[in-house]
Amino acid sequence: MKYAIRLANHALNHNEVPVACIFVYKNEIISYGMNSTNDSLSGIKHAEFRGIEEIIEKVTSIPNYSDYYKEPKDIFKDIDLYVTVEPCVMCASALKQIGIRTVYFGCGNERFGGNGSIFQINRDKTVSENSYTSYPGIYRKQAILLLREFYTRENSKAPEPRSKKNRLLNKDNFPELNWANYVSKEEFIQLFGEDKLSAFHQNTDITNVDDEMVGELENDDISDIIKWSQKELILKGIALWLTPKKGTHISETLNSLSSGLRLLFLDSPEFEPHITITSQLKVENKNDVNKILGTCLAALGKDIKLNLYFKALVVNSKNPYFKKVHFAIQRNEYLVGLAMLIRELFVTEDKESAELWALEQFDPHCSLVYTNLSHFDSASIKTIKTRVEDLLNLSDISINQEDDLFKDLDIGWNGGMLKIVNCEGNVQDWEVLGAVDIH
Repeated sequence: MKYAIRLANHALNHNEVPVACIFVYKNEIISYGMNSTNDSLSGIKHAEFRGIEEIIEKVTSIPNYSDYYKEPKDIFKDIDLYVTVEPCVMCASALKQIGIRTVYFGCGNERFGGNGSIFQINRDKTVSENSYTSYPGIYRKQAILLLREFYTRENSKAPEPRSKKNRLLNKDNFPELNWANYVSKEEFIQLFGEDKLSAFHQNTDITNVDDEMVGELENDDISDIIKWSQKELILKGIALWLTPKKGTHISETLNSLSSGLRLLFLDSPEFEPHITITSQLKVENKNDVNKILGTCLAALGKDIKLNLYFKALVVNSKNPYFKKVHFAIQRNEYLVGLAMLIRELFVTEDKESAELWALEQFDPHCSLVYTNLSHFDSASIKTIKTRVEDLLNLSDISINQEDDLFKDLDIGWNGGMLKIVNCEGNVQDWEVLGAVDIH
């Protein structure tokens, strides 16, 4: 929030309403916004919209974003918003529609507030999905002081400019903060702790204008925030993989095949062939890793083996980065059941959402090549086919270019290793966080 306060001060010093925000993804600032209603002479140029638009642009510029999110806006379920003033009704509605995870704001918006001051758009039940919690009171007094400072200054772009030479900045008196208008007691405790509960009951602030924040109020330099927001967006996810055991025939075959095909695609990195059971796992520490792997073992039991069969070789340059060349895997009840369970417990925390994902989005496959190549010519496809046939000793293999023709292949494996992998950044930087043998 201190960065948002500094942005708001920058807006103030450029004759704008001092409202600003930052968007945080996986503990990193990826976008920011400042009101530009004065400069644009448009009442809809609010801080939140500037930040939202930048994030959508960043996601859509990533070739393989669909391997992480079904739609670009789905990234907002992993993003928190810090904004100096409570979102107005318009912005609150937009945040609900895109599915923002959590909102933290400074002071209430007594005229147009959409998170509790006037309406609770964030909790509206007319459209049940995408409700979000909005926490007030984060450096509230600082946000109020910035607004008061703006309204003591002359505004030449106002419809009817008023003389404000006799207005004084009130630095001593602040309105009560009625916490119950915005959050429940349980939500308050979850963020601030039970030791701060007296503030909830007494409608008082939990933060004051300390010396550090006085410095932020006077700081107009936002170069560091701009620099952070201009960094390339790296979609982050922790995934559950199923791999064949090292040293087995299928493991050596897949690695040899992948190595051979990479020679055709100079941009293809080296990776371990695997099936992704699910991505976007919520992992904070080693205990979470052990819990997920333990749940997998308990779900599979001693007698269940994940018997995997390859349906077809899929070669399609229209596919996302991770799926240009891959084996499609036959779905079976154990594979789908495991994926759906782990998705429910450690990703969505919602059974219905996990079931819908398993039905519509779960596409088990084993990739052989990662590439951004946008077109495969007939010679490349023929070479891929020949190499696969030679290595797998197949005289006739169906290559699927349209995702609608499949031919059963006598290839696959039983059991293997379940691995939790941190798939952040470049492929060569991916890290195995934990693994377990499933016989």
